[in-house]
Amino acid sequence: MSSTSRELHIKKAIDELRQRPDIPETERLQFRGHFQTFEVIELPLDVPILNARSFRIAPLLADHPDRGVVETDPESPKAQAIVTDLVRKSHRHIDGLRGSLESQGQAQPGVITRSGKLINGNSRCVLLRGLVAEGKIPASTTIRVAVLPGDTDNKEELDLESVLQQQKEFKDEYNLVARLMMIQSLYDNGMTDESIAASLRVDKAADIKRLREVLVLMNRSRSLTADPLPLSIFVTVEDQQQNWIDLLKEVRDIENLYGREPADEHIRGWLIAYFSGHSAVHQLRKAKGDWITRDLVPHLAEAGRDGDSITQTLSAEETSTETAAPAAAPAGLDLLDVDSSESTPASSSVTQRVLDLVVKASQDPEREFAMADGTSLTGQEIKRVMHGSVAEGLNNAAQRKKDANRLVRPQSSADSAASSLKSLVEALEDVADDPEFSPRIDDLKTTLDLVQSRLEEVLSIVADIKVPITNDEENGE
Repeated sequence: MSSTSRELHIKKAIDELRQRPDIPETERLQFRGHFQTFEVIELPLDVPILNARSFRIAPLLADHPDRGVVETDPESPKAQAIVTDLVRKSHRHIDGLRGSLESQGQAQPGVITRSGKLINGNSRCVLLRGLVAEGKIPASTTIRVAVLPGDTDNKEELDLESVLQQQKEFKDEYNLVARLMMIQSLYDNGMTDESIAASLRVDKAADIKRLREVLVLMNRSRSLTADPLPLSIFVTVEDQQQNWIDLLKEVRDIENLYGREPADEHIRGWLIAYFSGHSAVHQLRKAKGDWITRDLVPHLAEAGRDGDSITQTLSAEETSTETAAPAAAPAGLDLLDVDSSESTPASSSVTQRVLDLVVKASQDPEREFAMADGTSLTGQEIKRVMHGSVAEGLNNAAQRKKDANRLVRPQSSADSAASSLKSLVEALEDVADDPEFSPRIDDLKTTLDLVQSRLEEVLSIVADIKVPITNDEENGE
């Protein structure tokens, strides 16, 4: 059907609706900053054009080999067939929606432009067409849609879709990746973080900015494997927004101190845990420091025959450059939960090989992977072994960090106290000549007496600690 025919169908349906003696159906939508009432019409299922720019399918479309076809001519039969397939794949509760449409019909109207593009209701249209093709519902079935004004522009369409996606029809809100792509698209089309936050009912514009940065982090993360990953690989059934926000903060901290490559190494370790099936927030927060070489690899080597096969395979892929003497790590890196071997080529390479294997196993669980010892393991078997070894490695890393924190806590606390006393000196110098401060001096002296008492207690404990005598001291050297 041509675009002209679609427009005529919609115009005719509106004219017929307005001539009806009964009260027609309407739909209230938040549009152009306030709620407005729109007329709802019925259209044959072949009239609407599926929205090729829908945020719901954006993650899958971004990785599709025929993406160019959709972008160049979104209304062509081939493009619409691709969009139809992606709509089916992107809805995480497609069977529930299909069953409801078959038994109860369409409950909620979609939203359509005057030119026939569906802004909301793409999944319903696709499923209704499928049910007709299967003979499950009459061929005369129509789709109910609220019609937008003829002067609706692209920015307003994007804004409206962002509002409509808040509705939890069949409990299938946009997945995290689609939501992030939607936010970035709104921003690219001229909306500020403040206006996006208001549209999505987010409290702070800073939260929107952070989510846009999470999308950048996702794209960075998927480039860290031997073969770049599709963005859709981060689409999960459960929303994992907090995981990515935590990772974003950790990457920023490491990058500010040590640069991009140490931060990339941290991401690789995080991804190993993520793709091994440990995606809960409390699990991923353990994936810090040099846990791959110190905690994961030893457990992997002891994980039975399959673990030994994987370890041999990873070792067989080493090159001569990986056995070179390790470079010195920046001082204090281990105390900051940064991989102390990040500047070591061998360690970095081990992390890379583990990540590449875990990702390939996750992407193709039925594939047979040849091992260095002549055996083979399926992707599912590799992931099973990795899941157990990673769990033990993460727990070991967390315990090691806890033990290390116990030993460094006295010095850290002393450093903090020294810093606070320095700030106190500066604050006193600032108010020493201010008459208004005089009434407060007695309270300050009381607090300083307590500080002095604590300091004497600390010095007493330190004086009683026995320092081990070295061999050189025993020999009088």
